[in-house]
Amino acid sequence: LDPGPENIVGEVLGIRDDGSVLLGYWDGKAFKLEEGQPIELFSGPIEAWVGNAMDIADDGTIIGFDSFSTTRQAWIRPDGGAPVNLRSHALSLGATDVPALSVAMRVSASGNIVIGHNFFENAWRINLCVPDLSGNGAVDFADILAIIAAWGPCTGCDEDLNGSGDVGFDDILVVIGAWGPCP
Repeated sequence: LDPGPENIVGEVLGIRDDGSVLLGYWDGKAFKLEEGQPIELFSGPIEAWVGNAMDIADDGTIIGFDSFSTTRQAWIRPDGGAPVNLRSHALSLGATDVPALSVAMRVSASGNIVIGHNFFENAWRINLCVPDLSGNGAVDFADILAIIAAWGPCTGCDEDLNGSGDVGFDDILVVIGAWGPCP
């Protein structure tokens, strides 16, 4: 990543587990550099802000954040498409009670779990495959067992998939309705 004579500012922030992809920012844009390919520059959802690509899942999903001064906004780039606001994406997939998400740091190999923090504040974990309570990349029997283990009143817990304040049979129906590999 030699910037040449242009005095470009950049930094490598992430790497695919096998070392074949580098991620970061390059002259204000997020970048992906795959072994044997030219550098790919792209903007996050807020083009005028600095894009920071942080991590990549096995399926090619990239997570990162845009920054402007002390303001940060987490984004996700699923399936090689355009980056979108991570909070909006999580809500569109059925996640509930999602706080503001500032800095996305790491994504699981499956692309379904994202962790990060809010600038100088709390850490967070987002499950993008909401019924996958076990985090194994599929909605299966392990998730039914998680619901049974949390059975009963449970305000705000992950196992309350329908948001009723109670973990019960209706939550098992949500798991059965989403059965199979996470998208």
